[in-house]
Amino acid sequence: MSLTYQEYLESPAGQLELRGERRGEIRSLLKLLDLRGIEVPAETRARIEGCTDSDTVDRWFARAANASGIDEVFD
Repeated sequence: MSLTYQEYLESPAGQLELRGERRGEIRSLLKLLDLRGIEVPAETRARIEGCTDSDTVDRWFARAANASGIDEVFD
């Protein structure tokens, strides 16, 4: 029996893959902030690392590209 892509994403293996992708996105966001010299307080780092929505992390990443401070990254 073969799985559809949606069934795969809902499977334990698919969930592990998605979590791994999200961790990579978060790591990239934190690296971008570091490279731009934007300080990330511990509370903000915990918020970023605890995010489970890839669209939100993508939005933060796009904002971080032009932000002059951490407050400009978040809603």
